[in-house]
Amino acid sequence: MAEHTMTLRPIQQTDLPLFRSWLALPHVAKWYTEPDDWLYELEHREDEFHWLHHFIAECDGVPFGFGQFYEYRLSGETWHGTLPLEGAYSIDYLIGEPEYLSKGLGKQIVLELIRRNPPSTSVRVVSDIARVVNPTVEASSDKQDPSGEPSSFRERQAFQENQPARE
Repeated sequence: MAEHTMTLRPIQQTDLPLFRSWLALPHVAKWYTEPDDWLYELEHREDEFHWLHHFIAECDGVPFGFGQFYEYRLSGETWHGTLPLEGAYSIDYLIGEPEYLSKGLGKQIVLELIRRNPPSTSVRVVSDIARVVNPTVEASSDKQDPSGEPSSFRERQAFQENQPARE
């Protein structure tokens, strides 16, 4: 696949059947183990989960993945370890269409989600799926993330040092 334009757009109700089909694919299901919870969250994105920002990733206008970000402290999650919650945002993403795996698009989704976070010099991005800030995951890990790429995200050190991520 040659260089293509990746964009994010807000998820729509009409995207839910496609998202549901992605959740059933083996390369996604191993990361998104509670598909009904994800679907419930999307079905209630205007009320109960209004603090989450959901997007469909498209390449040249073709939907191929999903991404979301949210202010971590609003989630009630507790896997952050010793990281301070103030200014921390969590990112989740997936590449649903198999032909778009291992193309560098996961990193593009993450970087675009980072750009969409509220501007701040102290924003830390905490990735729930890749667990890039979990001290038990080494940067040289050979585990695969939902994009089909190694989970050793280059900006890991910047997250730990409370600096803005850089490309």
